[in-house]
Amino acid sequence: TDRTTVIVVETDTSIGTPDSDSWWDVPPAEVSTMEPVKKKFKDRARFVMKHFPMNPKCNRIMQGYDKHPNACESSYAGHCAGEQGKFWEMAHKLYDNYGSLASADFTEYAKEIGLDVAQFKKDLDDPDVIGRVRRDKAVGDKIGVRGTPSMFVNGRRINARDLEGFKKEIDSELAAVEALTAKGTATAEAVRTRIKAVPINTDPK
Repeated sequence: TDRTTVIVVETDTSIGTPDSDSWWDVPPAEVSTMEPVKKKFKDRARFVMKHFPMNPKCNRIMQGYDKHPNACESSYAGHCAGEQGKFWEMAHKLYDNYGSLASADFTEYAKEIGLDVAQFKKDLDDPDVIGRVRRDKAVGDKIGVRGTPSMFVNGRRINARDLEGFKKEIDSELAAVEALTAKGTATAEAVRTRIKAVPINTDPK
């Protein structure tokens, strides 16, 4: 990519998009925080969602943790909605029902947001969907994700939770990338250089 990458890691729903970097399990309040961030930096940064379901059914480091009983299924539903171009619609539907996801009727949600329900149900049964979520989880392992929400800018973990905090962190990383490009480094290579400089977690659980 030739843009600074913002990754958000979530579990039950996501605050990223299929072409942004993130992992899921955030309460609805986080959505209102991220929307203005994405809007402000939409031309300068790439936002990526990554799944990190906090449930032992699809994430073994969560053994003994049962506060998110439908986290895996929510991740699958979000991915399948994204296959029909309505990831965000499903994400917001899941957020709207955050308190009752344990009894969520994902097929009904699919109908409400205008998905091809038959295709949605077919995709939910596709082993590749589970594989995609597991691959996202593996990426989270490598960069040290142990809970959600976890957010990274060019591989660097950030702890911001409001617009000003995000702006400060992202502006700082953009400045670091621009300092490299000012020396003649291509933008894409500058971004890769910044990401490669971040230590990788060598002992993922």
